[in-house]
Amino acid sequence: MNYFSVISVKHRIMKSILSLFFSLSVLTTFSQNTEINQLTSDGLKTGKWQKKHSSGELKYEGTFENDTPVGEFNRYDVNGKLTSTLLYSNGGKRAAAYLYNPNGIKLASGIYINQKKDSLWRFFDKEGVLFSEKTYKDGTLHGAYVEYYPDGKVHFQRTYKDGEIIGDYREFYPNGQLRSKKTYENGNPTGIVIIYYNNGVPKIVGKYNAGLKDGEWKFYDRRHKIVKTEKHENGAMIYTSEELISYWNDSLEIVRTREKFEKNGRSYLKSYYPTGELHREGYYWKGKKDSSWNYYAKSGELEMVRTFHKGKRQGNWTYKYPNGKVKSEEAWYLDRREGEYVEYYENGKIKIKGNYEKGNKSGEWQYFDENGVLLETKNFDLE
Repeated sequence: MNYFSVISVKHRIMKSILSLFFSLSVLTTFSQNTEINQLTSDGLKTGKWQKKHSSGELKYEGTFENDTPVGEFNRYDVNGKLTSTLLYSNGGKRAAAYLYNPNGIKLASGIYINQKKDSLWRFFDKEGVLFSEKTYKDGTLHGAYVEYYPDGKVHFQRTYKDGEIIGDYREFYPNGQLRSKKTYENGNPTGIVIIYYNNGVPKIVGKYNAGLKDGEWKFYDRRHKIVKTEKHENGAMIYTSEELISYWNDSLEIVRTREKFEKNGRSYLKSYYPTGELHREGYYWKGKKDSSWNYYAKSGELEMVRTFHKGKRQGNWTYKYPNGKVKSEEAWYLDRREGEYVEYYENGKIKIKGNYEKGNKSGEWQYFDENGVLLETKNFDLE
């Protein structure tokens, strides 16, 4: 082998060694670049990190620099569905957040500063429609707060300071009409409050003092006629006067009218037909009908008298036909029929006659035709 042949062989060997070294370097570099869940010599998280649920599904993935999150972080539920994306900046102190439901629809978006909600946050319903906008500072409501109807119209708006409502509060009907307005101080309503019907007519006008009802409160019907007055002192009602109260439908037609007042030291109520005639009247006991109640036809004729005891039917009851003739007579005891029952035809002849015991038909019952002729007899035995 001559000199030049030796040189050629050495050259080829050196070339192969260099090629192998380069290949190993590339593989080592590639391996280092794809490693995850690494720690620095100081034990700090660095590079790409992943964590999995016990089911094996990915729980989160993101990148750290010296234990500080940087860039994009994604979190997933146990089924592998994306639940949130956080975009970190400013040394991990700030994160733009996007939260999702299992169907991938955005539920909320906003900013975290030092892991606390800050600035404007938007919240969406399950269909992804904007539901509310809230402003935060250090994780606490601070600034404008607005909620919306599904069509985007404002439902209500208010302002917070350090978690407490301050200033003007406004609530609106779906048609955009103002529903109520009041003012807050230190988280409590104070001053004048007005609540409106959906046609813009005031419904209630009153005043708060440090969150407590104070002074005179007035209640109106849809035509702005006063129907009730209350007087409050330090949140306690010390006087109430209910006058003639009318109930209206959306077409401003009277559907019911009533009058409530004190009589013989007890609550007494009169209810009227839409056309103004007295319909019924009687006493109340703790919100329940009590004692005798009179029921009238539109003509003003007494149709029936009913007796109640603490809301339960009691005593003898008589029902009448529109012409005033008796339709039936029956007795009640603690809300159950008890004793004789008689039902009449409009010509005054008996139609049915029998007895009740503990709310059930008992003994012999007779059934007649319109001429008073007995048609049938039945016997009922209590078990």
